[in-house]
Amino acid sequence: MLHGSIPQELMEARSLVSLNVSYNNLTGDLPSEVGKLENLIQLYVSHNQLSGHIPQTLGSCLSLEDISLNRNLFEGSIINIRDLRDLKLLDLSNNNLSGSIPGYLVNLSSLEYVNLSVNSLEGPVPTEGAFRNFSQFSIFANINLCGGIPELQLKPCSVLGEIKRVKKKKIVIGIGAGVALFVLSVIIGIISRCWFKKRNKNDRVNNMYSSTAVHVHERVSYEELHNATGGFSVGNTIGSGKFGVVYKALLGAVNRAVAIKVLNLSKPEAAKSFSAECEALKGVRHRNLVKLVTACSSVDYKAHCDLKPSNVLLDDDLTAHVSDFGLARLLLKFDHESFLNQLSLAGVRGTIGYAAPGKQPTNELFEGSFTLYSYTKSALPERVMDIVDTLILQRGL
Repeated sequence: MLHGSIPQELMEARSLVSLNVSYNNLTGDLPSEVGKLENLIQLYVSHNQLSGHIPQTLGSCLSLEDISLNRNLFEGSIINIRDLRDLKLLDLSNNNLSGSIPGYLVNLSSLEYVNLSVNSLEGPVPTEGAFRNFSQFSIFANINLCGGIPELQLKPCSVLGEIKRVKKKKIVIGIGAGVALFVLSVIIGIISRCWFKKRNKNDRVNNMYSSTAVHVHERVSYEELHNATGGFSVGNTIGSGKFGVVYKALLGAVNRAVAIKVLNLSKPEAAKSFSAECEALKGVRHRNLVKLVTACSSVDYKAHCDLKPSNVLLDDDLTAHVSDFGLARLLLKFDHESFLNQLSLAGVRGTIGYAAPGKQPTNELFEGSFTLYSYTKSALPERVMDIVDTLILQRGL
């Protein structure tokens, strides 16, 4: 009994017609150099321990009639031997071959017997050529084969195909479901992020409104004002005008510095002046403007109309704050009607010496295009004393 591998020297015998090394204990693979044996007719290497793939070069031995490789450990698919037109015997049984039965085998007209039993072949069994006659082939112990002639009693290939299609369909459905789940998770994540962002924004807005509402609805009693101003003492007076007196005070537990304006209600125009002042202040907000505790922010602009030193308050840091908006008007809302409604004084509007020079006095002298400005310009420079108000000289303004 021979041991070891097939000697390479045998592959050099180009005139070799028959090679029979069956029933030995040979190992290793079948050398690919077997393809050089162009005159080889019979190849018998059965009942050994040969392994690996059957060499593709075996298809070049065009004179082969008998191939017996059974009872070895060959693996892989059945090689391409379609050009072996004289082949009569093909025995590949009792190996570890896989894949399908090649369709070209039905075209080998000289083939008398095919043995592919005890392997791992799958797919349909041909019904033509050598596979037409049950006595010319053997394929038993290949559990995944289907079809063939009725004598084989194999399951129809349609059933096997259906099983494969079902498995493939399950795989596709599984992949599709996974992708859909991933996309849904991404969408839910985006929606959740937007929702939380919107909720946080709303919370900030609500907090802002809540903070504002504290000032809007703040209530201060007369007793608090009386105590904060020292009983409206002269020592706390920071200014006075035609319609009231302004006092300085510290309100609340945090001693917030405020200016308190007490209206002189004996003047019929005082309430209207105060309403005009509130209307002007509620639409503006600036660090150098005094503001009401109920004021709201706005993008409107205003004209003060009576800016003078006594209407400018200084805090501890000497930061100026403009006050007394009784004559103020909103520029973006100005028209003739609103002008008349917002201004609370008759005659010259403002403090003499500080009123805007373009304001129109109510004297009948100023009609049409003849204004205070043109009147003043016509008197300069020679007749300036003719147009100066004597009250200015008397009060030292």
